[in-house]
Amino acid sequence: MKLIFALAATLIAFSAHAEDRKIGNVIAVERQVPNMYDTCVKNVTGDTSKEQSFYFCAINFLKSPLETSSSKGGVIRYKEANCRVDGEVANGVLLITFGRESGNTDYATAKGCLQRALNQPNNMSFVVYTIE
Repeated sequence: MKLIFALAATLIAFSAHAEDRKIGNVIAVERQVPNMYDTCVKNVTGDTSKEQSFYFCAINFLKSPLETSSSKGGVIRYKEANCRVDGEVANGVLLITFGRESGNTDYATAKGCLQRALNQPNNMSFVVYTIE
């Protein structure tokens, strides 16, 4: 039985052969997004004139369609009384949500929360892969 399985796996491996073609050198660069607070406030999406449970901004740190980032997951986690900020990275975009832990808040209070959260890591770096 193991022999049959091994033969079948070998045949599948040979049939899945693909040819590679070099199109350029891939290099990894460290991209820094300076002044995260101001950048986020400029990119806030949605209506800021009424109270909401949270507000969010999206910061795209890729400069070209030839670039990609392997960064994924949470990069910002901040929580204190009546203040919560979370930052998630996927596909070259940093999505930051900020507001109260529970209930609605106005935009000015949410911005204060965001400023406290981004006070220390006001600049963030990401690894970006690009073709040279």
